[in-house]
Amino acid sequence: FLDGEMGVSLEGLPVIQGFTPQHVQPWHVRADLPLLRGWDFGWAHPCVAFAQFDGLRWTWVDTLLGSQLHLRDFIPLVAARTTALLPGGAFQDAVDHHVHDRRDNADKTSIEILHEYGIHPFSKKTSSVYEGVQLIQQAITGGTFTVDPRNRLAIEALAVLAYPNRP
Repeated sequence: FLDGEMGVSLEGLPVIQGFTPQHVQPWHVRADLPLLRGWDFGWAHPCVAFAQFDGLRWTWVDTLLGSQLHLRDFIPLVAARTTALLPGGAFQDAVDHHVHDRRDNADKTSIEILHEYGIHPFSKKTSSVYEGVQLIQQAITGGTFTVDPRNRLAIEALAVLAYPNRP
């Protein structure tokens, strides 16, 4: 799945538990709420998850997955998808703290490149990726997390995470 293709499932407990078809519910993007964009960088498969929070529940609205793209080439695609989802609307960006890391083959960090495009995300250093996993798990278990049915990539990803040994 990390390479953008389905692979062999491993034995053991799923990373995310409890994702069911009841978590898939239609959502119409609301102009009165900001569109939240969660960035995951990488040349092979950069990704942005688009969500909204209405004060009660989180809805994973859409996902944009790139393939073999530099961040400078991916940003315009994200901007276009943002406009398509919420024309003229507000948005907020979140990134993982590695956005500040300098790669040995790059002239700028990802955060510096985002700033060039007027994108000023927030990030919070955590001790483990499992802090985020626990937040998602709590929202799924607590019934405050949904996925729009048009977001096939998210549904497939969560189904694989929830049912890793399915046929």
